[in-house]
Amino acid sequence: MEDMTFVEKIRKIIKMRHDDMVSAMASGGVDNMEKYNYMLGQIRTYQYLSQEISSLLKQKQRTPYQISTLLRTPIVYFQPY
Repeated sequence: MEDMTFVEKIRKIIKMRHDDMVSAMASGGVDNMEKYNYMLGQIRTYQYLSQEISSLLKQKQRTPYQISTLLRTPIVYFQPY
């Protein structure tokens, strides 16, 4: 149960940061193309992370222990959009 709480906390943080970035972009927080591309990359990364966590939760009905173990595994390679 504790592991599931961990997963839910991570999902909440990812969603909050995603929404903050979207809000900043929508409210005119971008003053140059470099900053725009950086923020867009952040948004895509948060979406990717959220999707991966959802996939892990759905795959073969994994137990919370298995999910938390997978989340603790270091990411070796990540290619941004």
